[in-house]
Amino acid sequence: MAWKVTPTYRTWSHMKSRCLDVNNDTYYRYGGRGITLDPRWTIFKNFLADMGERPAGTRIERVNNEKGYSKENCRWATRKEQGNNTRQNVRITYRGQRLTVAQIAELTGLSWNTIYYRLNVGLDAETIVSRKWKKKTPRTHCAKGHELVAPNLLASREGRRRCRTCSQSRDRQYKATIRKGKYERLRLKN
Repeated sequence: MAWKVTPTYRTWSHMKSRCLDVNNDTYYRYGGRGITLDPRWTIFKNFLADMGERPAGTRIERVNNEKGYSKENCRWATRKEQGNNTRQNVRITYRGQRLTVAQIAELTGLSWNTIYYRLNVGLDAETIVSRKWKKKTPRTHCAKGHELVAPNLLASREGRRRCRTCSQSRDRQYKATIRKGKYERLRLKN
């Protein structure tokens, strides 16, 4: 069997194992979730006749990830093409096309981190890809009018900026109410 050493044969063998062999480590992601193998493709010659030799730098890809391996649903694809065709991708409809975050990043030149951030903020697709959108400028004063500058600034663990003067005032009030509560309890005991 000279086929066993070719990349095409290895692809066929792994594909068959993922779908049909319950002992395969990845069976639960393929055969276990209903991904089937065309009965014709259980024979390597039929698979080879339908798909041809595997081009260098490609792997087998199912066009629709919810359907099984068959001539109508498979093609040879690069890693990049496969990366854009996974169930885990976040897709955004932009100008009538459903694109992944990676595709939009490539199209616009924005980093994927920026796109995810804008998506999580709740922006629409046009605003997400806009280079003009900027984050809101940070506050310069607190609600009571104190200036938020370095000596009067506290940063929380979550990265929020707080006014030191207001925070200290709240702490003093809180401690005073606790002291008052202790005093009241002591007075009631006696």
